[in-house]
Amino acid sequence: MKFNPECLRDLLLAVESESTLSDPLYYFNTNHPGNQYPNTDTLKDYDWDTMLYHIYQAESAGLLEKGKGYIAKSYEIGQLTPEGHEFLADIEPESKWKKVKTIISKYAPSTIPALIEIINSNIPR
Repeated sequence: MKFNPECLRDLLLAVESESTLSDPLYYFNTNHPGNQYPNTDTLKDYDWDTMLYHIYQAESAGLLEKGKGYIAKSYEIGQLTPEGHEFLADIEPESKWKKVKTIISKYAPSTIPALIEIINSNIPR
């Protein structure tokens, strides 16, 4: 599967804005028969496999804590780690994200560490 920086950003923004320790964010498999739950607006345009791939990548890179995983027709997403908050602070404002997108369009990073390196080298904090 191909890494999509926009999907990663949307995932982290959704976790930051819609998840709490007592009420974590779930991503629902809307193609699963009998699923009656919609996904959050930020994530509704991503299919099940794409979202699970980006959740796994964010967990592996230390941006998200490992969630409880599959629960019925959904996936419980973990909380942002301190590294996840720091990364998101670097790309959250739309003005910074536009600069990042311009830069990554030239380099097409295929991993989160490559994206972080590009951001750290080119975007002032």
